[in-house]
Amino acid sequence: MSVNWGRLFTAMITPYDQAGEVDEQKAAELAEHLLQHGSDGLVLWGTTGESPTLSAVEKDRLFVAVKERIGTKGTLIAGTGTNGF
Repeated sequence: MSVNWGRLFTAMITPYDQAGEVDEQKAAELAEHLLQHGSDGLVLWGTTGESPTLSAVEKDRLFVAVKERIGTKGTLIAGTGTNGF
């Protein structure tokens, strides 16, 4: 069975607010913008998205916010990288 996820995936940055907290609203806006401008899917919390520095709670909240915003408009992949083993 073949699955077509799309051709262009963008490794998304993780936006922060003025207090240094993860800005889920800005992340959702950015995700939608990227999908509207040619990306077929997004990678959240890759090394571009600060994965080693995000807590599990931050990752969960970020994933939920982006998924709620984009729905089925694109493929969403959760990064699994880390700096440690």
